[in-house]
Amino acid sequence: MLRITSVRVYVSIIVSILCFQPALPQSLPPKEVEAAISVMAETIDTAYVFSEKGRKIAQHLKTVHGQGRFNNAKSWNELAEAISKSLQQFSNDGHLYVRYDPKTVKGLQNPPAKSLRFYDSKQQI
Repeated sequence: MLRITSVRVYVSIIVSILCFQPALPQSLPPKEVEAAISVMAETIDTAYVFSEKGRKIAQHLKTVHGQGRFNNAKSWNELAEAISKSLQQFSNDGHLYVRYDPKTVKGLQNPPAKSLRFYDSKQQI
């Protein structure tokens, strides 16, 4: 009887671990992180106010990512914080930061139709 009880306890522990596994910290999908960092680096490289500094910051972001500096991030918010800290330390630009905002991303990916209207300065809409 003691053996059956210990097996039940063991199985209960295993089932509990499996059921609550999604609640445990997991790493972010590496391909998605790579894609996000590539877009960030490209954006900084092409849109930063000082082009040469923008290229250096973008290269820094790629380098530190390649070194695995962001591998411990367990959520997109943690990743954004780690990248922001790295970018600000490297660039000395407190205005350069990353924010995780799925609502804004969704809006940028699927803009409302009315915002896509063509505006002709000669015509009034």
